[in-house]
Amino acid sequence: MPSPAGASSGRGSSNSNGRTARSCARTPTPAAMFGRAFALDRLGLVPPHFLLDWDHEDDRAVDQVMGAFLMIRRDLFIALDGFDERFFVYYEDVDLCLRVRQAGFSVRHLAGPVARHLGQGTTRQAKARRLFYILRSEILYAAKHHGRIAALALAVAAFCGQIPLRLAQALSRRSIAEAGEVLRAARLLAAALPEIAPVILRA
Repeated sequence: MPSPAGASSGRGSSNSNGRTARSCARTPTPAAMFGRAFALDRLGLVPPHFLLDWDHEDDRAVDQVMGAFLMIRRDLFIALDGFDERFFVYYEDVDLCLRVRQAGFSVRHLAGPVARHLGQGTTRQAKARRLFYILRSEILYAAKHHGRIAALALAVAAFCGQIPLRLAQALSRRSIAEAGEVLRAARLLAAALPEIAPVILRA
């Protein structure tokens, strides 16, 4: 018998035309996270984070729903100590959904309820910080759930994979401003390493 739903999310529209946003995702594994840092998901060598192959038009259990429209039982949220505040903006929903399932509950996408979500509304005007927080949260998530080696690998992949690839992409579009944002994100991540290093080493 399926476990009772601990967290759920309704169908969200990605823009004003009302199309359903494919926002449910897979639980990140170390291999998938490392592969995506080098854009291997675009080559089909590792699965994409989001469930893009499913239209989200029916109810089903999933690994993770997006925190922008996430509902959870209050007693379960309290029992799990809520969101882990070490994650800022990104991966706090990924972490919470994983802990919900580890506690024996299910995470479900509900196709009926509808919400309109303006993607990246929090960070659209702060592109460098957006990339920085994504990379920082990935490393912290890997440390928490997959251990020290995975976190160190993600830190290396950030500087040797994601940042160079994003920089090359910006330069290929001849966008000096975008390249500058990528470099600022790299500097922010480098400056944050002394703060997150103890978390990694304790993993």
